Amino acid sequence: MKLRLGLSLFLLSFALTAPRAWADGVMNAVAYQDMPKSMSLHVRPFDDSDDNLAIKRQLERALASKGFESADDGADYIMNFEVRDRIGSLSTGDNRHILSLQAGGGRGGGENSEARVNVYNSQDGGLLNKGSGNRVSNRTIYRLEVNVEQRASGERIWDGWAEAELIGGDSRDLLRRMVPTLVKGLGQTIKREPFEVY
Repeated sequence: MKLRLGLSLFLLSFALTAPRAWADGVMNAVAYQDMPKSMSLHVRPFDDSDDNLAIKRQLERALASKGFESADDGADYIMNFEVRDRIGSLSTGDNRHILSLQAGGGRGGGENSEARVNVYNSQDGGLLNKGSGNRVSNRTIYRLEVNVEQRASGERIWDGWAEAELIGGDSRDLLRRMVPTLVKGLGQTIKREPFEVY
């Protein structure tokens, strides 16, 4: 008995102190050739919406902090980026049914009558509660895709993308948090590397 209790406490303490096996986001990247250590990049969004221009400024700041030069004109390399999303779905709870009447049989239809009162139902609600209501069945996933190509030849030398679920807040904040991870992985091949978002 003491051995079981001791083993249970050990496993519980390990579970509470062990590092998380999951993260909020995942990054992937493919390097097609070696990238120069110092180079000038022209950061270019595929569309120039206000949100993408804000991401452009964040990418430029992150690149500068890693020693890369950002220049709109005369840069040897172009960093293109695009934001994609998969909109999640929301399942709505059925209408709350408090009283259900059913009758059948006989000439008047009242011989096999049944009345049911829904007193409490945690899912859909009842007389004493409202239920859980709307539930998110699939969360919205945002993906920031970045590629680097040589300006002169148009040859792509690196692809990177990070994606994460939007759990709370807004998409701009989520995308802003992906930028440092992508810049850190610039020029590397990375497979399903988790990173913290929240």
